Amino acid sequence: MSLGTGLSDPVVPPRRSICLAGQSAVYLLLKAPSEPCRASPLPKSPAPNYEPPDKNVKRLTNRIRPTIALVSISCLVSLLSTGLSPSARACSTPVFRYAMYNWPTAPYYFFYFHDGQIPEEDKAIHEQLEKLATADKPSNVRLTVIDVTNEEQLKYIPEVVLKSREAQAKDNEPLFVVYTSWGAELYVGKLDAEMLGTLVDSPMRQQIAKRFHQGNATVMLILKSSDEKANKEAAKVARQLVAKAKAGEIVVSSELDYMMPPPPPAEGSDGESAEDQPPAEPEPEKMKIAVLELSRDDANEKWLVRSLLAVEPDLDKFADKPMVFAMYGRGRVLPPYIGKGIHVDNLVDCASFLGGACSCMIKDQNPGVDLLMQWDWDSTAEAWAEKQGEFGGGPDPFGYQEYGPGR
Repeated sequence: MSLGTGLSDPVVPPRRSICLAGQSAVYLLLKAPSEPCRASPLPKSPAPNYEPPDKNVKRLTNRIRPTIALVSISCLVSLLSTGLSPSARACSTPVFRYAMYNWPTAPYYFFYFHDGQIPEEDKAIHEQLEKLATADKPSNVRLTVIDVTNEEQLKYIPEVVLKSREAQAKDNEPLFVVYTSWGAELYVGKLDAEMLGTLVDSPMRQQIAKRFHQGNATVMLILKSSDEKANKEAAKVARQLVAKAKAGEIVVSSELDYMMPPPPPAEGSDGESAEDQPPAEPEPEKMKIAVLELSRDDANEKWLVRSLLAVEPDLDKFADKPMVFAMYGRGRVLPPYIGKGIHVDNLVDCASFLGGACSCMIKDQNPGVDLLMQWDWDSTAEAWAEKQGEFGGGPDPFGYQEYGPGR
């Protein structure tokens, strides 16, 4: 099963597997040897970095603010400073928080093909993409400009992208080929400023980002179906999840507390331990969960709906069933629960995973894919860190580098 890219060589795991699409983007779009996708170990050697053969090929990356301090560093210091058993040597930062602090968003890929002459209107789109990638609220976009008369440039473009272009191109006319961060074709054709604006941002995506900025650990996004009764049932289940979270029934991993040795007993005036009362246990953190509903027919959300339905290759077959997508981190979305799979026990399991201790390993070992959004995630991470009194504010330099088409 492929991720909608037309490739079938690599074995992609079944729905809701732990490593669904992150590694698949590497395998599928960089034509790595056929090999089953597993949660661990990761490939021994990642795909090599691609540097443009000349100045005509551009790559954009989203802006990253300089790191203030990293949770991963605190994990490392704690491990080195405590004599813990191997089973206890794991970062206790919850997954949702570690993802927000450390995982930069993977880009959506904008390939622009031309035959040596770039029209002025397309140059304007290139400039707009550059501004989007470096704005105060940046978009996770990457532009690659390819001259189809330059054979050297074409060698670096994945075959699946070339096939997308060939299926739509007429007489070498200039066009864009847009791929998601996980390697699904999203759009092929001309782009104007208005279309680009709706492609990279929308009212619902802003609402999602605002919910994260408000401190929600996850956003449960209900993609409504043609069955209104089923939609109401899905919303009811989501409300049950929120109620359980408010009641403290979903455990959130504590921050490194079990890694710290207990303080030495206080010494009395006679040199003996004082009969002090033990310190009070801190109140367990309660997970904040937001719920939003999205209509498939909302014209303003066309590209968001299309991206969600591309998370797995067969989701468009379930138009008569609602879906619940769990989001976390910096706009990362998990494969959906569908129809009768939208059960409170399933959603609690999902939220419990997000609230559980993170492995502090690289991003692609955790499930989900990054959506295209326009938001200052560093500011959100800093707001979380300030509220929690924790380290945060930037991506983990030790843990993550994403590879995809055009790299």
